[in-house]
Amino acid sequence: MPAPTIAQRERILKRYGKTYFGCPTNLDYPLDSKARISSAKAYYPRKGTVKCKGGRMRICRRAKKVGFLKPDYSGYKGWKRFCARV
Repeated sequence: MPAPTIAQRERILKRYGKTYFGCPTNLDYPLDSKARISSAKAYYPRKGTVKCKGGRMRICRRAKKVGFLKPDYSGYKGWKRFCARV
């Protein structure tokens, strides 16, 4: 898929806002569902993937909002470890 043009990028960011993406400058890691938030957590630390300033923090904020950082969630320890580096 080709990268979006500047006009397309501006239109998308205006519609969804910067908090919708883990890395809003590249429109990477959309955080609109639990599955995509989990996927962003899995891909973000890998070598060769897109990194950006504040990306981990945005992913963790959205994870907290959907309940991944609650102690009764089964994957809580992994999320706590991922978000401890923020």
